[in-house]
Amino acid sequence: MARRDKEMSVEARRVLTLIAQGHSYEQILALKPALTYKDIFAAAEEALAVAGNDRQRTKFSEDRRNIRHDYPRAYESWTVREEDRLSPLVRTGQSVEAIAAQLQRQPTAISSRMAKLGLTSEAAKPAPLRARGSEE
Repeated sequence: MARRDKEMSVEARRVLTLIAQGHSYEQILALKPALTYKDIFAAAEEALAVAGNDRQRTKFSEDRRNIRHDYPRAYESWTVREEDRLSPLVRTGQSVEAIAAQLQRQPTAISSRMAKLGLTSEAAKPAPLRARGSEE
């Protein structure tokens, strides 16, 4: 194994260990409330830097920037105010995509937060994925 000039921080190793154990990001945030999604991504970037994979690291950062362009609140911690706004939006029957646009978060973040808060709605379920080229 090649010698590494840099070593990962203790916190990055802890986060990556939890990921390697199969924990989802949501589970990691629940286990370590002081962490945010940004901390998880920073651990991944740190691991890529230590591994010397600068091209992958650049793509990772670029992907996050693109997502943040479409969803400015992506990867930010949820505020109490946002959670308070989510429940009425779900009750009105809006789709996950419509709620995501209003809260400036990714649809997957909306679905995850709905599950965490025990909010369900038929209308708020994401649209089923269709195979490419299928017509309806």
